[in-house]
Amino acid sequence: MREATMRTLLQNCFTTNITLVLFVYGLSFFGMGLAVITTRLARRYKPLKLDRGMPWLAAFGFAHGLHEWGSMFIPIQATYMPPEFITALRVLHVLLLAVSFAFLLCFGFTLLEPQGPYWRYLPGGLFVGWLMFAFLLPFWRGHAAPGWDITASIWARYLLGFPGGLVAAAGIHFYIRQELRTPAFRNIATSLKIAAAALGAYAFLGGLVVPPANFFPANVLNRAFFMNCLGIPIYVFRATDGVILAGAVINAMKIFDLDIEHRLEQMRIQQNIAKERERIARELHDNTIQTIYAAGLLIESIAVEVGPSSDIGRQLSSAVHSLNEAIDNLRSYIGDLRPLVSKADLRDGLEAQITDLNLTALLDVHLESIRKKPNRAQWRQQRITQRPNSFPVFCTNGCVHSGVSPANLGCAPR
Repeated sequence: MREATMRTLLQNCFTTNITLVLFVYGLSFFGMGLAVITTRLARRYKPLKLDRGMPWLAAFGFAHGLHEWGSMFIPIQATYMPPEFITALRVLHVLLLAVSFAFLLCFGFTLLEPQGPYWRYLPGGLFVGWLMFAFLLPFWRGHAAPGWDITASIWARYLLGFPGGLVAAAGIHFYIRQELRTPAFRNIATSLKIAAAALGAYAFLGGLVVPPANFFPANVLNRAFFMNCLGIPIYVFRATDGVILAGAVINAMKIFDLDIEHRLEQMRIQQNIAKERERIARELHDNTIQTIYAAGLLIESIAVEVGPSSDIGRQLSSAVHSLNEAIDNLRSYIGDLRPLVSKADLRDGLEAQITDLNLTALLDVHLESIRKKPNRAQWRQQRITQRPNSFPVFCTNGCVHSGVSPANLGCAPR
């Protein structure tokens, strides 16, 4: 008796506050879309494959949030607005549901990158099929049967919502396995796994649990069956799942900052390696080669004194020849240690490094000459010989910490 009373009170509580539940439900998805799109617009550099799917995820959040808010506002508008206006709102309401699930399906296929030229047309094909079969057909017959919008929403969930949630979850798992295997992204991978689990759960909650209808499986697995079994409306579970999904996705947006930090760290390591190679090359040139050269001169002077035709003189000449070969080998080794010390003029060298910078850090950097008509001979006189690997780090640090991209760099020969 007490359990039945508590169950009734719980059902009445959720039924009374269903408007609040729908508001939170829509807010979770709309907030997720807003967070994703603002994060993407705030970052001009987009180095990750995940970024290609972010517009689809944001569009899903916006459209689905508006749809759930429509479930809250349309009944209110129906009390004092003309029937034609309410019918138009219901049409828009159902379209938002189907479009949102199509966006979710596009997000999943963007991350999965399936082989074959036709997979990318599948979301659009499913949407067009739903549009023709469940949406336009009733109106083409001249009149829409009562409950046409419910039937259309059911098929939108079956044809687009259920596969969309599963494909999106699979796409996130595929992305984690391919791109987030380093320990630096462990927390991001955890957030994305939570998001994938939430999308998988939403494939069931939002794609299979539908309004009651007189066809299978809607006549078995539906909102009424769910309510009778658990005593809690399906909207509560969907809203909870939406909040979890939004939180996980918002936390996963930190991946862009972490990726830039990781790239900066790699560039600093490369800079330190380049400095160490320069130091070794300089020591070899200033100390080792000079010492060997001095030893060769000393041996040559001794060979002159003992006579070049004597056995000792010939041996000393052979030793001098070996020392000269050692000097040539060291000079070749020094050249390998300094691959960027070339005959390229300053402008060509900087442009080459800017090209490399755009490929590695994906910052939009442009080199501009301060002079309108620079003298090319002056540029050729400027060689890239002093810490050339510092230039990419300076550019990246300046663009990232200032938040400015693209960046225009001015330079002129001295």
